[in-house]
Order: sequence, then C-alpha cells, then structure tokens
Amino acid sequence: MAALSWTGGKEHEEQYTTAEFLEYMSSNLLILPSNPENHNVYWFKEAGGDGHPPQAQPAMFINQAAVRERIKLGLQSLTWYFWESVLIQFWEPRISNGQRFLTTSSQPFSLKRLFKGLSWYRKQCTNHRVAVDEGAKAEELGPLGRVFLNGQPESSPDVRFYSIKEYPLRDHALRCGVRRYMALPVFELQMQSPHCVGVLELVSFNTELLLMCFELCKSLDDAFKNFNLRILHMDTQSETQAEGRRLALSEIKQMMSKVVNETPNVPLAQAWIPCQVCSGSGAGQCNCMARAYFACDPEWNKQYELINSDFLTACLFHKLQGGKGVAGRVFSSTNKLCFCRSIYAFDITEYPLAHYARKAMLAVSFAICLQSAHTGSDPYVLEFFMIPGNRDESDPWFLISSLLGIMSHQLRSFRVASGQVFGEELLVEVVRFCMEDEAVYFQKRLFNRYPLGFKLSDPDSPAEQRTPSEGCQVEPSVIKFAGSGGDVDASTQSGNNTGADQQARTGKRERKRSGFQISYQDLQTLFGMPEKEAADILGVCLSTFKRARRSHNITRWPSHVRNKANPSMFEVKISDKHQQEGSSGVHPSCSNQSTAVQRDMIRNDPANDHNSSSLFTVKASYQSKTVKFQLSISAGMAKLEQELAKRLKLKVGEFETTYQDEDGCPILLTCDQDLRFCVQALTSLGLTIIQVFVQ
Repeated sequence: MAALSWTGGKEHEEQYTTAEFLEYMSSNLLILPSNPENHNVYWFKEAGGDGHPPQAQPAMFINQAAVRERIKLGLQSLTWYFWESVLIQFWEPRISNGQRFLTTSSQPFSLKRLFKGLSWYRKQCTNHRVAVDEGAKAEELGPLGRVFLNGQPESSPDVRFYSIKEYPLRDHALRCGVRRYMALPVFELQMQSPHCVGVLELVSFNTELLLMCFELCKSLDDAFKNFNLRILHMDTQSETQAEGRRLALSEIKQMMSKVVNETPNVPLAQAWIPCQVCSGSGAGQCNCMARAYFACDPEWNKQYELINSDFLTACLFHKLQGGKGVAGRVFSSTNKLCFCRSIYAFDITEYPLAHYARKAMLAVSFAICLQSAHTGSDPYVLEFFMIPGNRDESDPWFLISSLLGIMSHQLRSFRVASGQVFGEELLVEVVRFCMEDEAVYFQKRLFNRYPLGFKLSDPDSPAEQRTPSEGCQVEPSVIKFAGSGGDVDASTQSGNNTGADQQARTGKRERKRSGFQISYQDLQTLFGMPEKEAADILGVCLSTFKRARRSHNITRWPSHVRNKANPSMFEVKISDKHQQEGSSGVHPSCSNQSTAVQRDMIRNDPANDHNSSSLFTVKASYQSKTVKFQLSISAGMAKLEQELAKRLKLKVGEFETTYQDEDGCPILLTCDQDLRFCVQALTSLGLTIIQVFVQ
C-alpha cells in the first residue's frame, strides 16, 4: 500500500475497499458485521482470545481491558443517521517505565465509510503517544491530554485555528483533510467520584452543521450509559425551574431583548448560570457555568446565520469554567466586571470557545456578574458582544455605560455580585494582549484593571447628553476615572441648589472639558494607554484631547512607550498574580521621567529626524511560512506586494496584507498611505520589525 501523500486535491475523500483498508492498516483487525446503513466497529484480537465480540455485559468492570470492551459495545450499539465522514477512536491511558500516556494503538474505533483521509489519520495516531504525567509540557498534551487531565470536552470548528503547540498533529490532520475536531472525556459511572478512564476523539471532513456533531455526541452518551460510562457533562435546564430563578431570568430576558434590538453595535447577549449538574452533585462549590439564555439582533443573525449557529451551539454544548474567557473571569474572580477588545486572541486553553468566536468574527466582549434578590447569592453572568467601529456610538466604553444604564432600569431585583448597586463607581477589569518587543502580534498576556467608574447622572447641558439609541429611554451614563484628578462629570445632587452653585459646577466642568485647560499633569497620568481611551477618561472628544497634548508640546502620544529601566511605569492596577499594592488604581507617578520620554519621542519622530535610517525590516507570515526582508521607507504598497509575492510564491493581486494595531485589531493595508501610517505607528511604539500577515 502506498505511503501517505498529499496532492492538495480531493484524494482524502476517495475510499478504500475493505481489503485495501485492512492491508493499509497492517494490523490484526477484526470487524463487527453491520448493515449497510450503520457503521463498522474495528478492534484488535487479543493474545490468547478468540476475537469474537462479547455476547453480554460483564457484571463488574474493574480494569482497563474491561473498559475497552464497554467502549466496543457502546460503539456497536450506536446508530448513525447522518455524517459518513467521521472517525471515532478511543485513547486509553497506560503506564510504561513509570510514565503515563494515552494511546489509541490496539483500541476500538469506528468508521462508516473507509475514506482515505480518515484512514491516514487513524494510521498516524496509532504511532503517537500523548504524555499525561503531571509534569508534561503544554506542547506534549495537545487536545487529548488536556481533556484527560481536565475532564472537560474540547472542540474546534476548524483545526486550522489550532497552533502546533496546541495540537501537535495539526499539520498531519490538515494533510488528511480533517477540519472539524472534538475530544470527549470518558467517565466511569460505578465509582464514587467521576474518574476519567480515557478519551474519545472525533474527527471529520465536514466543517458545517455543528449541531449534528453535538447530536452525535448525545447519541454516544446515551449508548455508553447502558454500559456505565458517560462522556458528556450535559446540563439541560429544567422545564420546572424554581420560582425565584424563573423571575430572575424573566428580567434578564426582557433586558437582553431590549439591548440587542435597540442598542447599536451590540448584536449578541448571553446569560450564564451555575451548572445544575455540579450544583446538585454535592461535590462542593460549582466552578462551571451553563448557558441559560441568549438574545441576537435578528438582522445580524440573518447576515451571519451559518457561522453564528456554530458559536451559539458550542455555547450550549460547552460548560464555561471559572477563569476562562471574559465571562469565566467575572464568575470566579473578586472583580465582577470584565472587558476585552480582542477575545479572538485567547488561545483555546484560556477560552474554550475561542475558535468559534474567531469563526463568528466576534472580537469585543463585556461581562458582568450579578445577583438577584429572588435567588439570594446565586450568580448570573451576563455577557455582551460588541461590534467595534469608529463612531461614538460604537465606542466600547460608551456602549458599556449605556448597557449599565439599561440594566439599572430593567434589572430591578439585581445588584453587582460584589455587593455594589448600579449607579455606584464600578471597577472594570480590562484584558489586554500586549506586544512582544520585536513583533506586532500579541502573545504576552497582561491583565490590567482600569478603575473606570460608571456613574449614572443627569448632565446639566443637553449638549453633553448622548443616548444609546432613539428607542432606549435610559439615564445617560458618564464614565469616570477613579483617581485621575477629579470627577469628569459630577452626578446631579438631590435637594435645592442655588444658581451660583449650579453655575460654578457647570463652569468647572466646562473648564475641565476645554482642551487647552487640561494640564500636563492630567495627561501625564494617562501615558501608556491609547489616545481614545485617555480622551474618554478626561471626558473630552478626541480632537480636543489632541489639541490639549499639542499645547503642551507632546507631538506624539506615548500610547505604548517601552521603558527597560522601569517596565511598569505606565501600568495601572494589575489583576491576579500581577496585582500591585494599593487599591486606588491610579497610574504610578513618572514625573522624573516624563520630560525625558517626551524629548526622546520628539527627537525620534521620523518627521523631525532627517538622518534616520532609510530602511525598515518586514517580517511576513503566511500559513506556516515566515519570511523577513528589508524595505525602503520610500517604497510603496506595490513594492511590498512584489517582495511578498516573490518570497512566498504568490501572485500579486491574489492576497491581502494586514497588520495589528496596539489594540490587537487587524488593519488592512490597501495603499501607500496605509503603509506609511503602519510604519510610522509601529515604529513609534519602539518596534524595530514590522510584522504583517498575508491572507
């Protein structure tokens, strides 16, 4: 039989005959006879055995060999109604020379059609071991090791979203035509506590119809339960919920429907509650959540229905662990509000739904953990997905303040799980993906807590008022920065105020919002964050903010200044293991260094330095290839595309080039002006290499 090869065509969809398949596998395979409408189960003849499948289930199973027999029986009893291009194989834990690993060699597996691609993948897997010792490295675990150790399923709509470190067999899977991937833990039900006895792996050519894949998993779980095995941690919400929870969820449903239908750029909202299976198991405090409700903007869902269905189905199937993703962080941490501009930058170990979020093109997420008077201390995590844009209405901080205003009106029985009520100053934890010194892609994670207070108030001047949408009648929410030198906007006080007091307060705010009255010290405390965020904190528009910094001779804003001697100079309150002392959340003082930084930035400005180098280095990534070359600053997009095409063996005009800005957002390069702006923006961050991505 010919060795595995890849021609780039549809060879992987061709089928072997049974004789060809048995010859290719080169092993003592036995086949369970089945009707043409069902699948085939394959296993291996044990030494000293007769090779026949057992006729009845043994009374007790106390070893791995008995588990293997039950896996075989479970696969045999499974009836397939759909999907011919699926391989199901069992990975068993073994110990050799004191080391524990998973192997699928000599383990039962199932195929309905003998596709060449799935056969190639099966053959490669029989020669692969997955280390699952406690000291195993991350790159050794892969999906199978993670599932075995964590006891949680893992899946991906497309294995191309994996890195090699996350999935060591990724490249081989792609050569075999594998796209959709799923790994499920197998639990022994007869033991007092759940014990993982192996992992079921499912791979398929099909990248669509995720719901069918999960239906297959449910069928597997039903079949295995007959043999005292379980593969799913299913938590279907009870039809007869407690009255308190029913009332609480009713408030949430009304609020979310209002948000997605009336608030611009918030197309999707979800509500998560503690998993009822964990809560009722008596195993201690529940650390995972199940989705209880979701609401979608109909127009958005209609436009992206296919990719959205994958994400929404995955959220129903997967439990969200504490600390995972934005919603998981507010569930398990002391801070109960969290925001991230780029959830697609999470890897699958940090956010199990990351691959589905990438496919659905979801980027900006905000989550808040609440408690209801109807259910006491039970947590409710509300998760909102936003569409980034350039208009005021799509600014995430404005959207968040609008959401909090809506919640304060709609969720009458709720308060923040930290004990605060809507209208008080709230801390929002911001998840930011920081850049490596050399590259533009974001790999190092730094979890910053920006102490942004969302204070509900009635602005004195109608000109200051911005509403989320015409149909949303809520109090305008004004963002306040704790410790930034005073409130950006003071809430209206109750009682009678004199005209002089009112005028003084209004005048103070107008002076604060006047661009040229913003002091250098005000700006200095905001060094290190993007201009738009700094402007929001000061309560002024971006153009006013730029006029203010120019009035203080700051020609270039230090949004991400590198400082080797004091790398935390521009850090704000850091969460978890990076948390700094103190709770004020203000930026550390940098008065002794800011002037020098300012002078260095002006001196290093390419516009002011006529003797700077005429070349810059480009690092380009395309699929698994990476090239590096130098380009003249005077070169345009045409020259860049020619160099990329020559080195990556592409045709000019048949690919796109992007880079990532300081917030991790992909920016498309289309013309010479875009390229000049890219070089200027990234070199101002102290980068010596410009990284671009070719698609």
